Amino acid sequence: MKIALVDTPSFDDTYRSDSEVLQDVAYFLGQVYEKGLKLAGIIYLQKITDNRMQGSVLKNLEMFQALCGDSGLSNVVLATTMCDQASTPEELSKAEAREEELCANPKYWADMLELGSQTFRHDNSVASASRIIEHILQLPTTVVLKIQREMVDEKRSLNQTVAGKRLQKELLAQEEKHKAALEKIQTQYRKVIESGNEKTAKMFERMQREHTENLKKAEKEKENILKDYRRL
Repeated sequence: MKIALVDTPSFDDTYRSDSEVLQDVAYFLGQVYEKGLKLAGIIYLQKITDNRMQGSVLKNLEMFQALCGDSGLSNVVLATTMCDQASTPEELSKAEAREEELCANPKYWADMLELGSQTFRHDNSVASASRIIEHILQLPTTVVLKIQREMVDEKRSLNQTVAGKRLQKELLAQEEKHKAALEKIQTQYRKVIESGNEKTAKMFERMQREHTENLKKAEKEKENILKDYRRL
């Protein structure tokens, strides 16, 4: 039996914008489905060493669920990684507490577990990786993800899908945040100019440039996701 594992980028990727990541993932999944290939399962990896669940983790989870849809979650494995780095009793206790929080909190994995997702620990060993693969191969059915049905069966463009709309909402929130911050800084900058404090003025000039650049990036991403990237 041949098994193909496909590694996809996560959102908040260092080198690609969220809109580019969504385009790449959605396009690949659409092409696979259009060619008649079904997915056996999906593996979502989460570092257990994270001290707290940052906003980027929540965004990744929300986008992941939007891509899968409720019906696709029964073929999902939620795997914690870096378990092997918990080498002391204290570290192990903290890791177990984080895992319990992931499983119990509806903001994280609780709702997905209720819809059939399963949890595994991956300790960077061949044995733990094999257990995950074996579980997926024993699932009773293959899976068609929501994004695949939307883009292939329903002929929606990416911006019309649940995942596309979710990202648009996120980008709009970022845009409004940067606009508000920029307006506040500009007001403060004008006051500093009037006071004649050149050193502080230069600091505010730098802050204005940074927020202006962030605003442009958010606007560009929003424009990108509104384009038709269906390409099927």
